[in-house]
Amino acid sequence: MKLFDPSQIKTFRTPKYTGITLSLLSMFVLTSMMVVWDKVYHKEEPLRFLNILCEVSLEQPLIEAAEKFRAEYNIKINLDFFKDNIGSDNGEILQKNKAYHIIISSEQSISEKVLNLNRVIGSVPLAKKKLVFATLPDSNITISKLADIYDQNISLGYFDLEFSSGKSIKELVNFDMILFKSESELLNNILKTKSITGGILSYQAAQQNGLKITMVDELEKEASLLSSYILKTSEEPKLSFQFARFLNAPDTGQQYFIKNNRFVVSGDKWNPNPSLSVYCEDIYNDFIDSFMNDFKTKEGIQLDLLLPDQKQLLDTLISISQSQVQHLIPDLLIVSPNTEKLISPNFIRLTGNESNMSGNEPIFLVYHQSENQSLSKRVRKQSLNKFHQPAF
Repeated sequence: MKLFDPSQIKTFRTPKYTGITLSLLSMFVLTSMMVVWDKVYHKEEPLRFLNILCEVSLEQPLIEAAEKFRAEYNIKINLDFFKDNIGSDNGEILQKNKAYHIIISSEQSISEKVLNLNRVIGSVPLAKKKLVFATLPDSNITISKLADIYDQNISLGYFDLEFSSGKSIKELVNFDMILFKSESELLNNILKTKSITGGILSYQAAQQNGLKITMVDELEKEASLLSSYILKTSEEPKLSFQFARFLNAPDTGQQYFIKNNRFVVSGDKWNPNPSLSVYCEDIYNDFIDSFMNDFKTKEGIQLDLLLPDQKQLLDTLISISQSQVQHLIPDLLIVSPNTEKLISPNFIRLTGNESNMSGNEPIFLVYHQSENQSLSKRVRKQSLNKFHQPAF
């Protein structure tokens, strides 16, 4: 096909038509530029968004992580922060005109009213709010439990703070300490006036100010978990879960929490569309099949689910382990207690909330090299919640 040569315009152009020819060319160029501009504009303008309500203690890392997510995936993250706990009398914050898709908070900061009305369809752990025993960097004080502080006659400072269990620091420590009005005042007395030997501080504050940190068992037990709670108001729950997994991943969102001195929890390597391989013993077929399809749709993941009997499951695992296709080893096994005894120790039992178990639940085993360990834990947690729901 012969292309049109613009130079040929000169051959046929007359003074009478010069203005018309130039006008047509100008209109063509202008129209082309508008089409290109329109495409660029719509590419840069986020078409999807998430409204998120967060504890103010996570403000800086969340702002940084949200901006990275928007830049990568063209999804706008609208962040609102609250300073006070959402107590049982403050659930009305969720009744405002702006519908939230996610709440990022510690569990005790969300009212029981919000959780028990089935507004939460799932959660992804993010970080921990921990208190630690902190001293100056050159301190030679060594303790393993709070009683060691009393035995060494250490002057200890604290600020008024309540644990997730409802206990105060004073109740937990059970010996005389010096009370300060705020954490910043306590820090000032350790770092500058040096009127006290050490203090009970947040991990974040101690790390940020270069103090020597000691994790104490009693304080460890009182740590509260910060999670991304996905709400039913999410029109696209898989988008909400995707952002929650982004925050949870060590190679993406967690970098911003570590940078801002937060204590992170273990998460899976970032994958926008993870694929989970599950072998479930056929005796749990009726229960697990419907649940896994719902879980797959909700989280927006790929799922490879097999439902073999005990012999087929064991034979398949042995066959894979002795072959050159180690990548086919499943991430997660869901088996009976009897079958668990016959499984390789390369699969580790997932535990949690054992006090709620009745003894007839399936056992969940995750492969020790799986890249979907956090995802597998959520499968266990959410499926057991459904397992214990009364049948109607």
